[in-house]
Amino acid sequence: MLNYLDSVVICHPAPVSIKEINVIKIPPSWVCTEKTICSSRQKECWLKPYS
Repeated sequence: MLNYLDSVVICHPAPVSIKEINVIKIPPSWVCTEKTICSSRQKECWLKPYS
C-alpha cells in the first residue's frame, strides 16, 4: 500500500466517534473550537454551544 500523506489537518464541525479517530494511521492535527468536548465514556467528540 502506498502512503501519499505524512500527516493531516482535520477541521471537524460535527461529532466524531472514537472508532473513526482510531482508524487514522498518520499524525493528525485537529482544529476545533474552544468548546469542543471529547469523552471516552460517550465514545464521541462534540461541539458544545456557547451560552
